[in-house]
Amino acid sequence: MSKKKYNAMLMKAIKEDKTLWKETLSPATLVWKKNTLSTKPSADFTVQVADTLWLHKDYRETIFKAIKDSPVKPEQGYVYSDLHYYAYPTFMPRITGMPWEDYLKQTYKQLGATTLTYNPLRFYPKSQIVPSERDTLFRKTLIHGRVHDEGAGMLDGVSGHAGLFGNANDLMKLMQMYLQKGSYGGTQFIKPEVVEECTKYQFPELKNRRAIAFDKIDFNPKVANGPTLATPESYGHSGFTGTFVWVDPKYNFAYVFLSNRVYPTRDNTKISTLNLRTAIGDEIYKIVK
Repeated sequence: MSKKKYNAMLMKAIKEDKTLWKETLSPATLVWKKNTLSTKPSADFTVQVADTLWLHKDYRETIFKAIKDSPVKPEQGYVYSDLHYYAYPTFMPRITGMPWEDYLKQTYKQLGATTLTYNPLRFYPKSQIVPSERDTLFRKTLIHGRVHDEGAGMLDGVSGHAGLFGNANDLMKLMQMYLQKGSYGGTQFIKPEVVEECTKYQFPELKNRRAIAFDKIDFNPKVANGPTLATPESYGHSGFTGTFVWVDPKYNFAYVFLSNRVYPTRDNTKISTLNLRTAIGDEIYKIVK
């Protein structure tokens, strides 16, 4: 049997039986591609993705090539994707004249949101950072103080789609700035019309709930992606690890809920199945309405 045919049969079996995924790709069976990862740092392996795991310095090019070559299929309809956010730290310096992280931190400092940062182990002890998940497949260790997202981890923890750490108080300052049409503390950080454009439904005629960089209430009331009492003007974001923010201009409020739905592993789905993040939002709506 050819390798191609074998792989096709294997993928078909995994799709039909979800339990095979963990059995097929377990730490015991996993083999890294040559010249990709190393358990020790060196001149070639410089990108630390875990306490004892380093990525080859040139793998960044592989990641961006894969994004560039990723197919676009208009006939497929809407598919959630954040691939373009990977590229923001690369091209934003051409616009701002500053490295991505420096530019963001300049803004956060003006907001007084000084805890918002990438790679927090550079500035804070582990005792002040919540652990993410015990990764038994890729990094094979407890992810603590490093970005949980694998893609951002392979980009040295700095990316446009993941990797930002901070406390709820400072994240709330950022949300308040959005609520105030880009203004905070007497400074206009973002033009009001930009905030309005980025927080409105982009393709309502297709019943697509997405704004730009933000989520909005689904057109199907059975989809609980946000508070059930939220208005069409509202918007927010739910993070994979359990974070949640929501803003509603109509009622002039925003809230931040930080939790961890993947600790110790993502097998615990209670936060999602119980819709705790959005249920808390509904309780706030009951108070402010």
